[in-house]
Amino acid sequence: MKNLIPLLLLIILCPLAIAKEPLPSVPAGFEVTGFAYAPDLTNLGKRADAKSIAESILLPNAIITEGFHTINVATADGKQLSGFLKQESGLRLDLVRDDGKLVSIRKSEIEARKRVNKSAMPEGMAKQLSPQHVADLIAFVVSYQRPAKQQQSDNKPSRANVPQSWGDPKSNFHFALRGDSLSIRLDGRAVGSYYLRHDRVKRPFFAHVKTTNGVQVTRRFPPRPGEGDDHGDMHPGLWLAFGKLGGADFWRNKGRVVHERFVGEPTAAEAGSFSTINRYETAAGKLICRQTTTYRFRRDPAGYLIDMDARFASDQPFEFGVQEEMGLGMRVAAPLRIKQGNGRIESSTGGRNEAGTWGKVAQWWDYHGVVDNRRAGMMLMSAPGNPPTWAHSRDYGVLVANPFPVDSPANRSIKRRVKPGEKFRLRFGVLVHERAKDEDLDRAAAFDRYREVVAQ
Repeated sequence: MKNLIPLLLLIILCPLAIAKEPLPSVPAGFEVTGFAYAPDLTNLGKRADAKSIAESILLPNAIITEGFHTINVATADGKQLSGFLKQESGLRLDLVRDDGKLVSIRKSEIEARKRVNKSAMPEGMAKQLSPQHVADLIAFVVSYQRPAKQQQSDNKPSRANVPQSWGDPKSNFHFALRGDSLSIRLDGRAVGSYYLRHDRVKRPFFAHVKTTNGVQVTRRFPPRPGEGDDHGDMHPGLWLAFGKLGGADFWRNKGRVVHERFVGEPTAAEAGSFSTINRYETAAGKLICRQTTTYRFRRDPAGYLIDMDARFASDQPFEFGVQEEMGLGMRVAAPLRIKQGNGRIESSTGGRNEAGTWGKVAQWWDYHGVVDNRRAGMMLMSAPGNPPTWAHSRDYGVLVANPFPVDSPANRSIKRRVKPGEKFRLRFGVLVHERAKDEDLDRAAAFDRYREVVAQ
């Protein structure tokens, strides 16, 4: 209880986050350079509130940014090594120790490896500061944003802060990678972000998905009170997740899906694409499988298409179970909801809304409604070649295309086993569309166009 008193005080204090003195301006040379030994705090105020930051300072091991957990390694010659992961290949594991030194270990020499729920941030840091000092620190972190044209003292931009980008930012598709997210633009307008990792959502996902004219069709992330803020860390926008995979629950963030790397370079022009490799781990750090996914973007007469082609494989057997929360999920913007909104769900079988679509196999589902006098939405399509796919659909704004057996007592013992060396493939398309309020979408024609894409 004694340790909770400072936390309670700060939770009360930090929504105001008021400093006694004006906060100093950020010097022009304030930049992150070189290798990151901790999560990038730039623009943290856009990703977390003051309460969350206070909890991270006082309880650093409660929620740890992906990539900064401690890993303990025992080698064949008896050495015990620990640190957080800098990078990993098929041959080597590179750890950064507490003293900042890099240790490179051959995987052939590793006898045991364990992921520990311990942050690289030392405990007790807050004890060295007064409550007001902590409040000042939080106020500074919340308010600080990197200036657009910040430069080093030699007038050269820091390489660590120059985003990698592909394509023309003013026309066609354009990708820009900064930190842990890849921004996506079409004809100069932001249409979404792909998060490689996030403090609270333990898997990659898309957020802030918008139509070509800027109408947001996914729920705000983080969600805002009054707009359906339930399941905030589980329903970030558009995501692929599984509640039962290898005995772990990746839907509820009880396992981790770790972005390992991009495969090759993203490409962006009239169409765009990028490929990633993700690693599925239990909470204890046990590897279940890897997922290699190619995301393709192309224009469509109704808007634009996101085509997701994923393959799951391992050198050890693993299995998918049966649950509602399995597959490609989307959480729509507040106006598109059926409850407390004006939206509706339509399916290829003629089903309407939750009552007419839940638990029923179909080829596509369109969750749409009216925003700013325009009809907009997302049409989720299961590609030919997928197992029969059914909808876990809810009127409050979520829809999941589930390619495993319908969640019923009779089916819950069924497993989809993947053999060593086998590649289990799932592919989905998401059509982000917008049109005049009274204009209907030819969904059958849209699905035919997607089938042509898959056949190429």
